[in-house]
Amino acid sequence: MSCTKRTAVIFKFKCGRNGDMASRQACDEAMSCALSSERLRDILSSQFNLSEFRQGQLDSIKATLEKKDSIVILPTGAGKSLTFQLPPFTCDYAFTVVVSPLISLARDQVEKAIDRGIDARIWNSETRDSERSSILSELQCEETGLRLLYVTPEGLQSPILKEALKAAYIYKTLLCFAVDEAHCISDWGHDFRPAYAGLRSLKVEFPCTPVSCLTASCTDEVQKNIQEVMGLRNAVVIKHSFNRPNIKYEVKCKALINNGGEDAVLKDLIAFIKERKGQCGIIYARLRTTCDWIGKELECAEGIDVAVYHAGKDSTLRQRVHSDWSSGYLQVVVATVAFGMGIDRADVRWVVHWNAPSSLEGLFQESGRAGRDGLPSVSVVYASQSDIDTVSKLEKGTRRGASLQVGNFLLAPGCRRKKLLAFFGEKRCPCMLPAEQVCDFCLNPNLITKQLLQIDQEQQECNNCMKDQESMNQLMNTDSNIHTTVQKPGTKSWLWSAASRYAGRRDDLSMCADFETRVLNLDAKVQCSFVVDNHILSACDKFGHDSPIHLRVSTESEHDDVRNIPLKRRKFKPPMKQR
Repeated sequence: MSCTKRTAVIFKFKCGRNGDMASRQACDEAMSCALSSERLRDILSSQFNLSEFRQGQLDSIKATLEKKDSIVILPTGAGKSLTFQLPPFTCDYAFTVVVSPLISLARDQVEKAIDRGIDARIWNSETRDSERSSILSELQCEETGLRLLYVTPEGLQSPILKEALKAAYIYKTLLCFAVDEAHCISDWGHDFRPAYAGLRSLKVEFPCTPVSCLTASCTDEVQKNIQEVMGLRNAVVIKHSFNRPNIKYEVKCKALINNGGEDAVLKDLIAFIKERKGQCGIIYARLRTTCDWIGKELECAEGIDVAVYHAGKDSTLRQRVHSDWSSGYLQVVVATVAFGMGIDRADVRWVVHWNAPSSLEGLFQESGRAGRDGLPSVSVVYASQSDIDTVSKLEKGTRRGASLQVGNFLLAPGCRRKKLLAFFGEKRCPCMLPAEQVCDFCLNPNLITKQLLQIDQEQQECNNCMKDQESMNQLMNTDSNIHTTVQKPGTKSWLWSAASRYAGRRDDLSMCADFETRVLNLDAKVQCSFVVDNHILSACDKFGHDSPIHLRVSTESEHDDVRNIPLKRRKFKPPMKQR
């Protein structure tokens, strides 16, 4: 009888339903054979056609087989899936329950497992009744052939599934629970899912079954929160460096691309893609409408094979895009973060963020889709202050402060790699050649610093502009306020200065018109008006309006006075709305 058979027999007969101390001791002795590194490498070769374990994999597998709970924190592409797919093969009759956040992700992994000859099933809202009956029968069989059961956190709450798992628990065929993308458990995590909080019951209902929580992006706070929520008191923590040396990190400031408008940034993106002809990549955008817009524009660009993926698309279409992408038929996918978890394509050469990401965890997770084969790849973020401000407005609860971290990474001098790793608690020096791809800052620190200084100065002018606009709004609250204010010494020069800062903003034209009317009605000595005189029109920028804006005193006799110089467009360009 082989080692595998002996282990299985002891599990089946001596670790039976009574679960006494003698049975458990015999079970532990039987596991010693399965735990040997040599035995595990044999399974690795025969079942997965691999010769060696990657960093962290063997430790995680042994923790599971030793009935220990674990938190596995390994970077994207490190092979976390193997850590819960291999253990069932140490016994004749055992399976792992994998909690997966997305149906598409679970479906993809099940298909790949079946291609390798592994009996894998999926239980979710789309599973047919006949398939559910088959799964329930397998779970309640003492000699089950099932190896992997993929469920969503919502699906795991099914009462009939829970009862079947309890039967498997008694038969000792339920080997472990693997919680994939475990950062979703924590409300500190960037992809918090309330349904994951219900997984705490696993340690209550199945106390002797080990739980393995796996993630690629996890700060110390998230790790502690996962342990608390899941009730993992003595979990083994397996954690290795987050560094992805084959990825180059680059930030492109939208304000410095031509005029900073959407069309200019889009042209830059198209040029970026065409420079990498034949390479595949992912473009992440915050809004579905932005995804649709970018996808439509890229379709019009010659030589780019593109598809759009987000939750607003039909499920059949999403499934086809996911399948075509995984099979290598698609070059580019434009998507929200819904297209992210578990993307299993090794040859992704670049990842672009059209908007500032919501957090540094998100940036690390999404940029990590690139270069899983270890070859040189690039992560690009198109950044703007308005994007970061939007992130700030969306922050709630424990996520407050994420925008400051994102802003520091994007719009402050310093090595991108060093700042990203520092966020995860790793202390290190800047990018090192030739071991790592060099980030844009380390490649040209003087240029990047100069560009960031320019953006900062323009942002300061923008802030001043907004303050002046607020002051104008306050000034216009009541007629009496206007009358009182314009009589004060220095009011005339103040109005000139304030209006000159924001007069070029198209969205303020209507406010200026209102201001003109109300001031004239009060016979004030200063006014802000539209002038249609040809000799003034010829000397002014039009600001996208038929009439230029200028300040003048109210009497017609002083209309052409030298003090009445029309407002010129300033070098400062106000921020435009970004998609």
